[in-house]
Amino acid sequence: MTTHGGDAAISRLDAFGVEEGYEDASGKWRQAPPETCRAIADAMGHPDAEPSVLVNATGHAQRLSGPAESHSRRRRRSADRRRAATESNQVESRVVA
Repeated sequence: MTTHGGDAAISRLDAFGVEEGYEDASGKWRQAPPETCRAIADAMGHPDAEPSVLVNATGHAQRLSGPAESHSRRRRRSADRRRAATESNQVESRVVA
């Protein structure tokens, strides 16, 4: 991979296996702008850091370094909070009316 001026954020893309551009349908190499490469590298973090999101295939085990929460559990908690807020608003509107 070629980097633009040795930019550290751009060179991190290589550690993630991300190219700085692509080959279009006619076979011409299209280079991504350096600011796009930096934004992608910054969003992905450091290649040696613990991932903040872990996607795992069903039936495959992976050891975690600390506590974790599943997506479905987080969705249930969000729904519970929305329901409680709605119920609270309904109680307040009855008291005011």
